[in-house]
Amino acid sequence: MPIDTTTPRPRRSPFIRPEVLPPFKLQRRDVAILRAVARLHLIDTAQMYRYIKIVCAPPPEPRDQRLKPKDPSGHSEVHLRRRLRLLVAHGFLQLPEAQRYLSAYSFKADGGSIPLVFSLGAEGAREVSRYEHHLDPRTAWSRKAKDVSPFTIAHSLEVSEFVISMLEAANGHDLTLRDHYDLLPEFPASRPAYHTSVFQLTATLPDTYRSILDPKDTRTDALVVHTKPDRVFSLISADGTQRTNFLYEADRETETVRPSALSNQATIRRKILGYWHAFKNNVHTTQWGFANARVLFQTHSQSHIDVMLKALKAEIPSGTGLFLFSTRELIATHGPLAPVWTQYARGETSTVSLVRAAEPAILASSTPPIPTP
Repeated sequence: MPIDTTTPRPRRSPFIRPEVLPPFKLQRRDVAILRAVARLHLIDTAQMYRYIKIVCAPPPEPRDQRLKPKDPSGHSEVHLRRRLRLLVAHGFLQLPEAQRYLSAYSFKADGGSIPLVFSLGAEGAREVSRYEHHLDPRTAWSRKAKDVSPFTIAHSLEVSEFVISMLEAANGHDLTLRDHYDLLPEFPASRPAYHTSVFQLTATLPDTYRSILDPKDTRTDALVVHTKPDRVFSLISADGTQRTNFLYEADRETETVRPSALSNQATIRRKILGYWHAFKNNVHTTQWGFANARVLFQTHSQSHIDVMLKALKAEIPSGTGLFLFSTRELIATHGPLAPVWTQYARGETSTVSLVRAAEPAILASSTPPIPTP
């Protein structure tokens, strides 16, 4: 019987689970994929390909050099996409539905569709919970994937991109990156590792800030500010003698920078005050054991950095080395360890690199000014 080659074969949507599951056996790199999703929460195919090349050791050199794999990790992009689809089909991974709406308005610069975004499934959580102890075993993974919004996907992918870029840069500079969940064993055992507040800093603002509180805010703890960075990580030198800790904020320019009144809503002004007073009270040391740390704000434009620097100067006129600012474009072009970070300290604005930022973040002589609306 002749085969009809004129009619293209319909391609099955990756969001539709096949009625008959294909044969599947979990491999070593599949576990690495699941652990990557468990650590980054949301990650797309292109990011996963870069991550796997870093974390998976290269295979043994073949005797016949003609058979040497093109990819250093021995895992081609085509093979990776095939494994990802199998992991989705067998419930190890999920495809958040919200990315359908995101893909309708997002296109690659060279044409084509954007990469698929993956989140952890119930089977995958059970598998990697043996390695990633921060996973909460009580989480309803299917409902969590359904609750993901397009904004959450875009924000989480920015965080994943920064973490992968930092991992690539650290390997190139002979540095050790201790990222987020790697730090949990070093923290004081005051709460479960998967507790939501383990990476949250809490500070109480001085009474002088009552003059700028929102009149509608009648809470008794209105001066208590909670700040939770998108990522916490450490860079350690090869000999282990130098270590700098960082708190990363992925800013998508959706938050008000400096409102006239201090409310309970998330604003750049509230974050600056929260981090500043938390570090002045050494909360980072008592809670995490950090001797030093810096807060990194990554945003989308230089103009927005100028606005945030203006807000910083209004709150701390003398400046502080605690806050560093950069753009997503600069980091993607030059790398996160290049001198692409702007700081305002000692009354001057300068450009610095993270690998040279090993000094304490807080200036001992700095004192907060009287707040002004």
